[in-house]
Amino acid sequence: MDSLTVIADEPLPAGEDRFVWLQIYDRLRQRIEAGVLPPGTRLPGEHNLAGAFGTTRSTLRQALARLQSEGMLVARKGAGVYVRDRPATYTIAAGRRFSEALGPFAGRITTRTLRLERLPLEPEAAEALGLPAGVPAIRLCRLRLLDGRATYMTDKRFHAERFPNFEAAYAAHQSVTDVFHAHDIPAFHNVSTRITGSFATEEEAATLDLAAHAPVMRMTAVNAAGEIDPIEYSAGVWPLGAVEFLAEP
Repeated sequence: MDSLTVIADEPLPAGEDRFVWLQIYDRLRQRIEAGVLPPGTRLPGEHNLAGAFGTTRSTLRQALARLQSEGMLVARKGAGVYVRDRPATYTIAAGRRFSEALGPFAGRITTRTLRLERLPLEPEAAEALGLPAGVPAIRLCRLRLLDGRATYMTDKRFHAERFPNFEAAYAAHQSVTDVFHAHDIPAFHNVSTRITGSFATEEEAATLDLAAHAPVMRMTAVNAAGEIDPIEYSAGVWPLGAVEFLAEP
């Protein structure tokens, strides 16, 4: 049975007081929660789906937008709308590398370095690192992929004076932990992590393969060596629903 038949196997209730787009939202949500539309299912195109419900595409889009905002659907640029895969669990804990924080998913993570450059430290990162704005800094932008799919985009800052050989230490394995070890920092821990909701910028949407202005989760974090020695500031973006967060002491 194709997805269109599964979704529109019966007409919407006649004379229902609830708005049509909310009735469509209810139908799709019920099918997803019941597993009738399993993770990874591609929904029919807007024209076909709107026709099956006897409504307009603008009305249909309201229902799809609500489900995307709740993390149940994801619109992939140029590919359509899909039922989101079940999220991985990302554990926020002291001293864990990104791959370790994803537990059993670690072996399925790959890294793509988008940008590695030196620049003056911006005010927000400077405050987080306890440094004056404008000091020489290293910017590292990376994309993390899970099973080949863009999952996390991060933009990091480091004090250039603290890591003079950053580029060379990073090159072999694209590992920030290797950089720390090469500069006599054997261990680090998370000082703070803040998670907020937002919408993707054009650049973020393009990098994460999302539709324009798709809902995302933003995570800013500071890692430190020792008790009061911040060494890394990170601002990252996850597609909404890509992971669920678990905080450990």
